[in-house]
Amino acid sequence: VMWLPGTERELVRQIAPGFQQTSGLKLDAERMREKGIVKLNLRYTKVTNEDVRDYAMANLSVNLYTVNEPWLYSILWCAGVQSVTSDSSHVLRKVPFPIWLMPPDEYHLIWITSDLISFIIIVGVFIFQKWRLGSIRTYNPEQIMLSAAVRRSSQDVKIMKEKLIFSEINNGVETTDELSLCSENGYANEMVTPTDHRDTKLRIN
Repeated sequence: VMWLPGTERELVRQIAPGFQQTSGLKLDAERMREKGIVKLNLRYTKVTNEDVRDYAMANLSVNLYTVNEPWLYSILWCAGVQSVTSDSSHVLRKVPFPIWLMPPDEYHLIWITSDLISFIIIVGVFIFQKWRLGSIRTYNPEQIMLSAAVRRSSQDVKIMKEKLIFSEINNGVETTDELSLCSENGYANEMVTPTDHRDTKLRIN
């Protein structure tokens, strides 16, 4: 049991010597000894790790309030706080040992290192893409066409030649049709076709 009020301390010591004389103010260790105070009860934001160590060296215990989160409980536990006041004791009792937490300096180091690595990778990819596109732009359209023609197989070349021959034949047939039309209109005197020769042979027979 902690006795917090600053009044009636002498009477409480006589009536209930088992009570722990506790200060709700942050006082110097020597002054607390003079008053017979053996414990401090403070808000956790009002003390530092150095304060906890100094009070521990002076054989003074510290109780901090109000601690409801396991991560905060773990920090204070590692700092050397003897006890805490909590509204969530059912949660803190499930923490058998302090939760591992990363120190701020280590976190900053990892964060900065990750950013630098990401920046270097992005710049490297950008330079590689620029170099690759630059090498492609050095080709002329004629060079690309010639290289494409060289890479064609002999079969493709043969097929292309046949297409050209057939296109020439088709053009010749169209020209013949045009000439026959001209003869019918009086532009030509005579037009001989394979059909005419066949008719002549039939007449002779």
